[in-house]
Amino acid sequence: MTIDSADQGAYQPYRAIARYWVLVVALVIVGAGLVSGLNAVRAATFTSTSTVAWNPNFRAELPTLYGAPSASVQPALDVATAAIWVSGDVVMASAGTVVGVAADDLRASTTVISSLTNDTITITVRAPSVEDAQKRTDAVTNSFVQESRRQILATLKAQAAQVGAALKSVSEVLTPSDTANLRSNQALLAAAAASAEGPASILQSANKPVDTRGSITRNAAIGGALGLLLGVLVALGLGARARRPHALAVAE
Repeated sequence: MTIDSADQGAYQPYRAIARYWVLVVALVIVGAGLVSGLNAVRAATFTSTSTVAWNPNFRAELPTLYGAPSASVQPALDVATAAIWVSGDVVMASAGTVVGVAADDLRASTTVISSLTNDTITITVRAPSVEDAQKRTDAVTNSFVQESRRQILATLKAQAAQVGAALKSVSEVLTPSDTANLRSNQALLAAAAASAEGPASILQSANKPVDTRGSITRNAAIGGALGLLLGVLVALGLGARARRPHALAVAE
């Protein structure tokens, strides 16, 4: 039996790939088409992201008035704890009402990531359309900012009531001029409470939604790469199998 000299030497993988190059190319094409096709028929899902800045050192103060203690409130919350509010019932219910989505469904499609490095909270919401993704992200973001402010405002109003009671207790000893100033200060107190800001502020509203399915080019590239890998493995396997009888003949 005549044995080709090329087969008598060490096994050379590239020869097997060259021999079965048509198969390798075919698998590359099939892989690219298959991945692209599967992504094309998959239901569209878009994501939009917003960024909120959280001030852990936030402090809201009311003016110090005659005969009454000053009023202030400082939330002892770090950014990680504050981020939990985003997925809370109050925020989700409020945002869901705005966009017409059940709170549980909105929560399931929302991802919240906090950063201790720069005290920011990233909110990402998934939706079946570009418009819905952007609207829902803005709704959740605005609801969170408003809720954080509402909690601060509620505390300030409670303290304002205490200040008002303290002022009332000393009103009997005030002169008419002091009484006029008292009324003016009470109005100032109410205005300060109503205009108080919260510890959260929007750095970036909902950005342009992104299709999670990716572009056709990217999907085709991924599929082609997988097909190429499979094609090379198959070619090497076939090459090794075809060389086996030659190796046995040489041994004999």
